[in-house]
Amino acid sequence: MAQTIMSANNKSVSDLILENQLLRDTLAELENNSPNKAAELNNKALVTESQTKSGTNYNSNLPGLTQNSDMEPLSSRTQPTAYKVLVMDDESAVRNLLKRALTKLGYKVLQAVDGKQTLKIYKEEQLSDEPVAVVIMDLTIPDGMGGEEAIKKLLEIDPEAKAIVSSGYSTSAVMSNFYEHGFKGVLSKPYTLTELKQTLERVLNTN
Repeated sequence: MAQTIMSANNKSVSDLILENQLLRDTLAELENNSPNKAAELNNKALVTESQTKSGTNYNSNLPGLTQNSDMEPLSSRTQPTAYKVLVMDDESAVRNLLKRALTKLGYKVLQAVDGKQTLKIYKEEQLSDEPVAVVIMDLTIPDGMGGEEAIKKLLEIDPEAKAIVSSGYSTSAVMSNFYEHGFKGVLSKPYTLTELKQTLERVLNTN
């Protein structure tokens, strides 16, 4: 279900507008590049704005990311980091939404459409001065290598690799027992920016 955040003393309207714009941009891109998919997700990716006596309400419900009332202001979440995150998802709209969110959090972001491309990018980045610190993998990739297979191959390349599995199928055995499958963290779609931030920090601090 869509979640609502309301402007309050500890969250400026400008912060909310910036966060809301991430969702607007993603929906616009989806409509331009994949109109059939946009129509299919029309009820799942809806951003509305209304004025109330207590402030401005923003309702959002996107397949990858949502927002909630316990989020801290953007201004306190944009401290730069030295970490590079590789995002694997077959939906360009989800990838780009994550890229915008992660960039706001101070991360450097790379993107891959499936497991095969993820492994290629990861190996290439291992040779750079700034290798990938963590990979966010979509569990299921239609007609491609998904997270369950990709994590096995990734750990063959780098046994110390850190990966987070993400899926809307919360009842999946991989999601329920992510650590046993080689993942260091889990994100059940739709998840909030706060959950994304906290999960990344927890995984990055895991030995």
